[in-house]
Amino acid sequence: MNAMSIIEIAQKTRQAARKLAVLSADAKNQAIEAIAKALEAAAPDVLAANAADRAAAEVDGIAKPLYDRLKLDESKLQSAIAGVRDVAKLPEAIGVVQIHRELDTGLILKRITCPLGVLGIIFEARPEALIQIVSLARSSPFLRNLDKSNSPSISRNRSQSRSSPVINHAGRNNRTAKNG
Repeated sequence: MNAMSIIEIAQKTRQAARKLAVLSADAKNQAIEAIAKALEAAAPDVLAANAADRAAAEVDGIAKPLYDRLKLDESKLQSAIAGVRDVAKLPEAIGVVQIHRELDTGLILKRITCPLGVLGIIFEARPEALIQIVSLARSSPFLRNLDKSNSPSISRNRSQSRSSPVINHAGRNNRTAKNG
């Protein structure tokens, strides 16, 4: 696996964000539903990987609060998948006219929502956070792809060394978002 520099990651992310910013709401929602379905299909693998992460965390003597956040059970995973589907129900956030005022004859002030750009997100020992990040990344162009698969590339801490790649793989391989 090639390790990319932060600059290379940022450049690839920006390129992908530009392409994905113009996708229709329908295309984004199809991608979100595909993520939910892929996570449902990968649930046994995700849960097994999380169990391995928790076992390794116990051996490493991880603090109990951190261990508790690391735990991903069937109920928590299903809740996270439902949250993915909830994102698709949100109104389109891009291109909304928030202000339209005529300040003077022929001088109109408009505020229209647009993609924020690229954000980096750091989270610790919360495997369901990755699911939330992926679905939000698909629904709004503020957080986008760090690789050619149109899903965020996530840097995780050691306690999630097994769970996050399995979740990220499911999100990446949904391929409904071929538009991006």
